[in-house]
Amino acid sequence: MKKSLVAGALSLGLLISGAIVTQAGTSWQYNISVYVPSHSKTGGETKDQTKATSGAKAGLALHATQGVKLDVRTKGSDGNGTWKRDVYGGNVYELHSVTTSGNNERLEFSSDLFQGDPVQAILDWRSN
Repeated sequence: MKKSLVAGALSLGLLISGAIVTQAGTSWQYNISVYVPSHSKTGGETKDQTKATSGAKAGLALHATQGVKLDVRTKGSDGNGTWKRDVYGGNVYELHSVTTSGNNERLEFSSDLFQGDPVQAILDWRSN
């Protein structure tokens, strides 16, 4: 009786801890503010998330970009996704990813070459 109770408790603990790790990349991070430099410089980045599923597309809900079109890609320890061009506030996007499960991934933004002022982007995202 005690052995089966202990085994059940351990199984439940492993199941819960596995769910927490898996949720890291599938849970949305909300209301993130990213500073995007002017003149096509990269560097506007989110914080890392742990990728849950290898090759799954990342999700981006872009709320505001001050009316400016931006470029965005995934960036991770396994390499970078392809750039998605001309994204702007009020839209939802799926982004290409090459990051494998368990590794870190973030979003990287870039402005247009002729964008004279930095842009503040407000967004939600998940690496999946």
